[in-house]
Amino acid sequence: MKRRASQRKEEKMRRRIFFNIIGIGLIFSVILIAGCTSYNGTRFYVPKMIPIKKDTLLKDNHQFICAVNIVNEQKKSRWVDIGDYTHEWRANLRMWTDTAVEVLTHELEKHDVRITEESEHILKLSITWVKLYWGFNTVGCQMNLRVETGDDYTVNLETANEAQDIYQASDGAVMKAVTEMFHDHEIQDYLTRKKTRDDDDCDGVKNNRDRCAGTPLGVEVDEWGCPKDSDGDGIIDIYDRCPGTPPGVIVDDRGCPVDEDGDGVVNSQDRCPGTPVGARVDDRGCWIVGSVLFDLGKDDIRSDYYYLLDEVARVLKRNPGMSIEVQGHTCTIGSAKYNQELSERRANAVRNYLTKKGINSGRLTARGYGYTRPVAASTTDAGKRLNRRVEFHPVTE
Repeated sequence: MKRRASQRKEEKMRRRIFFNIIGIGLIFSVILIAGCTSYNGTRFYVPKMIPIKKDTLLKDNHQFICAVNIVNEQKKSRWVDIGDYTHEWRANLRMWTDTAVEVLTHELEKHDVRITEESEHILKLSITWVKLYWGFNTVGCQMNLRVETGDDYTVNLETANEAQDIYQASDGAVMKAVTEMFHDHEIQDYLTRKKTRDDDDCDGVKNNRDRCAGTPLGVEVDEWGCPKDSDGDGIIDIYDRCPGTPPGVIVDDRGCPVDEDGDGVVNSQDRCPGTPVGARVDDRGCWIVGSVLFDLGKDDIRSDYYYLLDEVARVLKRNPGMSIEVQGHTCTIGSAKYNQELSERRANAVRNYLTKKGINSGRLTARGYGYTRPVAASTTDAGKRLNRRVEFHPVTE
């Protein structure tokens, strides 16, 4: 009886120990799952820029090339399994490769290497697989970084790293892979030059002849190493938005001909500089204001000219510093005295219309010229009709 009781007691103790172990394991797994598998469409860890020792990057008699184009060559962007122990670990390998690209970019820029798509030197990176595993009291990360150069050399760099948590393990694995890339002799030769650079800005002109040091990469230069200005307007080609500007034409900071009065006609072609703001102009840059025509012997304004006078009023309101001389004219029918008075009445009629539209009378000068300034021959009815008019001549203060 005592033996059976002892056996039951031992069995009960074993079951208690077993369930305790299971419980601890479940709690531990939940903690790991919460810490390692949660993600929201971004990297599940934040890379740290762990410095790479300078002497691992350069040979004693080498210098880095001027520029490199770094490409994320990992085409797959779906989430994949990277662990299969007590829980599921997943990662997006394209995002992991982004991290490797960032680390490599950071290291090369520290050595004055420009990262640009224009460089003929290309490094294509792709992290092809990652595995996470659980050690005794650490998390381990294994990975493979595939690197392909622009001259078709390819190397696969397998690294492993263990740390206290998944973040440190992952950071270290990426940094080790990038560091290993610089240990590869083929890649090291691809990224460096065996002799001291004698063309620091890589523009094809040696330093002792280069009058424009530090030319941006890809900018076409002349024989002296200075950026080209093909049209000679003072704006180099890379910034010139209006190439081929004719000689002597004044340009703005974009290399485009200046149009100071903003009428759409550049200064070099503008025959009427200082056009009022908002005024319509012809291809010479002159205000298309037109004339108000009158019936024979009349000084009242025909309704079909209201639109023209309203436009004149709008332009005057937008140009408060401008005054207008309203000039009245006639045909040759009648005496000189009669036509002089008629031309003055016509000018005053137009002046009064504009004042009613809100234009200060002090900005409007009405003056009659009789038939002394014809615009057409008065020997025909059509010519006489054109001469019976009022014109506008702006006066800018």
